[in-house]
Amino acid sequence: MSEAITVQMTPKGLLIPLDAIRDWVEHGVEVFREQQRIVIRPRPDAERPLAGLSRAHPTDVQILEAEGLLLPVAPSPAQGLSLERFRELARSFSVGKPLSEMVIEEREQGW
Repeated sequence: MSEAITVQMTPKGLLIPLDAIRDWVEHGVEVFREQQRIVIRPRPDAERPLAGLSRAHPTDVQILEAEGLLLPVAPSPAQGLSLERFRELARSFSVGKPLSEMVIEEREQGW
């Protein structure tokens, strides 16, 4: 569950991909509306087996969908790459100095 997700900030608030919400619910996290906010927290009964918990509160995801706070998952740009091409690109981008050092040097030069 320690995987980074891509979210968007809009005038309506924070948009979280629907697949991420479903994954949270399946892993013992509850998502519900409380007055004017959406609450995301560990489920109090999370010690029980997690299979099927998403059915315990069928309105969790429905509330977020109704509020327009969920986005379909956008395909990753790397999905169309072969493993060989991905590794080749990783090697080509990994040469040189760390980005942090390059930024420091540019700032010292007055960029």
